[in-house]
Amino acid sequence: MEHEFLNYGGMEREETDYRFINIKKDVLESRLLKPREAAAYLGSSVSALSQYRALGIGPEYFKVGKMVRYRRSDIDKWLEQKKSSKK
Repeated sequence: MEHEFLNYGGMEREETDYRFINIKKDVLESRLLKPREAAAYLGSSVSALSQYRALGIGPEYFKVGKMVRYRRSDIDKWLEQKKSSKK
């Protein structure tokens, strides 16, 4: 990996060339989403997701302590169930 040092106001910072880091697509897709990320994926708000959880009408989620996480596949499944058949 190439490293380049840039000068930022008298302080040097290392800049990494990330083009060579290969992250598999399935790893990224299986990563658990934070509520903020899930809301952005849905085009919704974090508070709307919170209300969905309270009412039991939202996508499946995991809760560990106070942390809430969503799987992208669960969000997609929930969206598919909400699809309207009207044209």
